[in-house]
Amino acid sequence: MLKDPAPPSTMAGLEVVPENVTDQIAQVDNQYLAATALYSVRQDNKAVATLQISRFNKHARLDEEEFREGFVTNLGGQRGVPIRVGDQDVKFTQGNLQRISVWFRDELVFVLTTRDDFDRPRTLLREAVDIGDAS
Repeated sequence: MLKDPAPPSTMAGLEVVPENVTDQIAQVDNQYLAATALYSVRQDNKAVATLQISRFNKHARLDEEEFREGFVTNLGGQRGVPIRVGDQDVKFTQGNLQRISVWFRDELVFVLTTRDDFDRPRTLLREAVDIGDAS
């Protein structure tokens, strides 16, 4: 399980809870990810978003835009739309009743998934983009 970087205990005024996905990850044969952590973002004890932070291994071709775009497409089923959040390039796509924002930093990938009915996805995204940012 990836322990660093980690989000704060609250983001956008919502509770951030680490989820234990060790057993699920052990069952997946992933050739590109070395470690993963998953956090739920909760409003009134109901999950409104998840944040996955993963570290790629040496086999990932992070310097290739095609690799990164394929990663995003696999998550949402369609090409990511580029948006800018502060100094960070983010790819936005959609899944079934959810918004998916993906950004890459060094050997890390961040995946923020919010429910379609969540009313503050941009606020949450702005805070999430700052996680682990050394600049």
